[in-house]
Amino acid sequence: GLATRLGGIPKFLLPDRTGRALLAAHIDSAKDISLVLVVTRPELYDFVSKFVSERLERPLEVIAASTATMSETVHQALERAPDVQDFVVGLPDTAVSPSIPYRSLHVALKNSKLSVAAFPTRPDQVGRLGAIRLEGNWCVEARDKDPSTRWMHHWGALGFRREIFDRWSDPAHPHVGIAFELALKAGESAAVAHFGAEYFDLGTVEEVASYWRSASSSLESMGRS
Repeated sequence: GLATRLGGIPKFLLPDRTGRALLAAHIDSAKDISLVLVVTRPELYDFVSKFVSERLERPLEVIAASTATMSETVHQALERAPDVQDFVVGLPDTAVSPSIPYRSLHVALKNSKLSVAAFPTRPDQVGRLGAIRLEGNWCVEARDKDPSTRWMHHWGALGFRREIFDRWSDPAHPHVGIAFELALKAGESAAVAHFGAEYFDLGTVEEVASYWRSASSSLESMGRS
């Protein structure tokens, strides 16, 4: 994205509550994954490559892509990795607690064609995220940004077997959650590989403020206890 709602500041550089940039936090959470691809806009390629090499210990591949949608971005990344048969998509402009164990989502694909990290949906997030309906440790239905949906959770990261992604994803889709939703409608189910506690999409000033207000409230509660 262009981060126009944040005045052009790359969202992945915003700090989490530990002081790490969001991008660094997500890559740290993928430390047990054999291949990590970071896709960015061409004008940010040199900066992101330098940022990654200076701050992160593990090798990974940075790809420059001019795309119109998140789905198109993932399609282009997969073209660079033709041997990859299952993969996990993370969102480096999100702040989550606890960190998403990307390895768990990847391992879950051994027994399921889809996997998901599920997070509780706050009242102010209803209709703004990809809502999911759970049955125990399985996700059986998803709806994208539907304000009429009152399910209790939404997705924060998704795992796909490539055959499923290739069947249901279209580069024109705004994001990969659409392919996930279509696959579930076709009868697939997704293993819930992680239940998170907090999820903030730091794409707006309001959500950034909410994220830090939540941190302050937690500290105040600890001080009173």
